[in-house]
Amino acid sequence: MTGTKRAISTSHESSRRPRGFAYGIHVRVLLPVHMYLPEHRAGIETYTDQLARELAKTDDVTVTTTRKIISLETGTIRRSTVNRIPVLEVVNNLSFDRFEDTWKNPVMESAFERVLDEVRPDVVHFQHLMYWSWGLPALARSRGARTLATLHDYWTICPRSQMIDWRGRLCEAPEESRCIECMANTPFGQPPAARKWIRRLTAVRRATGVALDEPMRWMQRHRARLARGRTRIESEREPVDDPSSVNEHAPAVDLGRWREAFHARRDALSLLGNDLDLAITPSKTLRDSVVAEGFPADRIRVIAQGLDSEPFSGIERNPSRGKLRLGFLGTLAPHKGVHVLLEAFQRLPADAVELRIWGPSNQHREYAERLHRMAQDSKNVHFLGALTKPEVPVAYKDVDVSCVPSLWNECCPLTIQESMMAGVPCVVSGRGGMAELIRDDIDGLHAIPGNVEDWERVLRRLLDEPDLVRRLGAAIRPVPTLAQHARELRGLYTRHA
Repeated sequence: MTGTKRAISTSHESSRRPRGFAYGIHVRVLLPVHMYLPEHRAGIETYTDQLARELAKTDDVTVTTTRKIISLETGTIRRSTVNRIPVLEVVNNLSFDRFEDTWKNPVMESAFERVLDEVRPDVVHFQHLMYWSWGLPALARSRGARTLATLHDYWTICPRSQMIDWRGRLCEAPEESRCIECMANTPFGQPPAARKWIRRLTAVRRATGVALDEPMRWMQRHRARLARGRTRIESEREPVDDPSSVNEHAPAVDLGRWREAFHARRDALSLLGNDLDLAITPSKTLRDSVVAEGFPADRIRVIAQGLDSEPFSGIERNPSRGKLRLGFLGTLAPHKGVHVLLEAFQRLPADAVELRIWGPSNQHREYAERLHRMAQDSKNVHFLGALTKPEVPVAYKDVDVSCVPSLWNECCPLTIQESMMAGVPCVVSGRGGMAELIRDDIDGLHAIPGNVEDWERVLRRLLDEPDLVRRLGAAIRPVPTLAQHARELRGLYTRHA
């Protein structure tokens, strides 16, 4: 299928191999992930791509992912190649009949069995199970594969994955009454009208071979633009840090049914842990949260994440022309807290500082529009759009300090690691994995998430203390290289269960 070297064992032997098998020189590795390149380029997708290419230097690697293609039936498998790595895309159009289908989906399990039949992996290293099913590790384990999972976010304990409820408030931990209300008021699948169109488009493609996905997407974007032109009510609301801006009167729902779903999902967490040989997370905060909810403590460990640092080597920043250059690199989304950073920034002297904002705005258009309106009178705020992968290291040439104002407990933000590789100190929200990566007043600064006054205070320090940026930058720790990280993972892949 790929033309690369295969494992020493044959496919037939692999399918019935007893657990604890001592692997040969080459290992067949399958990396399931929820979304993937080139359509999606967030942190998990970028990490998975880099890991796949590094592992492929010694082993056979295949990525399998999900993709929404509304003219194809859920469970359909398509084959492609990304950066010379074979990719098996499994269609999932989110046409759920029940909330339970978001984490226990027989259609996706059946498709994954076909993936296992084709790849016959020695190791399955799950990167994300969203849009898949929690039954996948058991299926891989039954085929004799060693099973690992990296937990990149809170999806195992929070159906919204970020521990932010439907009203936009940060959750410290799952709590029954709050969770069931949130679950009941969060859309997890396609609405009835969309499901009707999916059935129609699937039938058209089956009968004629014509795919109408792109025309439908264009119509949806066009209707959304018209809707935004008619009313600004929604976009004028304060984003996630201001719960008072959200309608406090929830629609009437059957909370009893959602209570059962909450407990069923929670009970399944320990079973998921038992189907994995090991879970990995780059964040101690996330590890502790997951274990507190029932994940087996002896099946999870914290391992620092490695990245490809070569593109960032030798970066020399351009002259600042006397202004402190702050930068934000990431998605323009409410939970990223860019509005907090922008409001705090606008309280600083305009002649002493400038803010450069890079990031895609297509996923949260109304929020991006709000940010532009906030900054329309600020000549020292620059929106520079989305960056391609090669452009990211270049962007850091014009940044003195990187800002990560996220409102949720991010586990291992790619932008922080990239800043560290570029030698640029960070100001971060002092929570979760962000606080673990950046040591306050040593190689960066912490600010209170969502607190404009505290962000203003911290940013003013950068102006008031002339040597601070240099001191913080000099103390930045090296990020583990991708080669080091892959060697550590491969040691786990080949270890006896």
